[in-house]
Amino acid sequence: KEVNLKFHFDTKKAQVGFVIDTNDELIKAFYFENFLSLKNLLKEEVSKELIFHDCFETESGKLIGFIYIELPNVCIHNKKTWDDVYLFFENTMPKFEAFFITYKDVIKG
Repeated sequence: KEVNLKFHFDTKKAQVGFVIDTNDELIKAFYFENFLSLKNLLKEEVSKELIFHDCFETESGKLIGFIYIELPNVCIHNKKTWDDVYLFFENTMPKFEAFFITYKDVIKG
């Protein structure tokens, strides 16, 4: 699977989004363009704060496509921020999942 729903939580931020992870640049571009064609719907149904990166570098140095929303200023080591992160995940993950299910045929081409 080249497209996955991913959530991430570290010492600076929490993120939820679609990851396009393939070594084939043509396939990565294909999926990213498909998401761009749905950009207005994505922003309407998921969040106006969505960030679109066609070449996002992960902490391990891998380049992926990433369409995501971020909650800044939270820390996995600070229990005081966990409630905010939980609510962030609880509110955003179902929106991403529902969007993917609804528009899977367009995303997959």
